[in-house]
Amino acid sequence: MTEVIDSTNEASVLCSDEIQIKELQEGVKALKILENEAWTEIWRRVR
Repeated sequence: MTEVIDSTNEASVLCSDEIQIKELQEGVKALKILENEAWTEIWRRVR
């Protein structure tokens, strides 16, 4: 998941289209939320 977030961040830095940059940044936020939820679920199952 971290690689996807990093790649998406990199794409937003290299992009010149403001609309696409905003979409990529929103995508990163969503991915971070999903990653957090996934880890929460993993730790819930481990306990």
